[in-house]
Amino acid sequence: MNYRQGDIFLKKIDKLSAGIKLIETNVLALGEITGHKHKLVAEKNTDFRVYQNEDGLIYLEVLNPIMLYHGTEAHIEQQLRGLELDLEKLDLHEQHKILPGAYEVPTERDYTPEGWRRVED
Repeated sequence: MNYRQGDIFLKKIDKLSAGIKLIETNVLALGEITGHKHKLVAEKNTDFRVYQNEDGLIYLEVLNPIMLYHGTEAHIEQQLRGLELDLEKLDLHEQHKILPGAYEVPTERDYTPEGWRRVED
């Protein structure tokens, strides 16, 4: 199963690529403009691993179900406490339960008259 949360896309793959390096993060993307982040939340830090290849492409290995949240740190904390937020008003994306498996997280790009550019949140 694939997942999309705004500019973040998790593409299910059969196995992780060779030559990737483990990185210590639980944030898949950070909005340069809004400060919103796409953050992985798990019961234990060992429930998932994030990797990156030499070109900057991110990979995710999920060992036990985890959650993907979007927003500022305060928004995410409020959601974790069970508070209902007006996602549309706050320009937030729905949370997703990510099932075990291997995922590639491709970089989203937009075309402009000046050429292709990385999507900014």
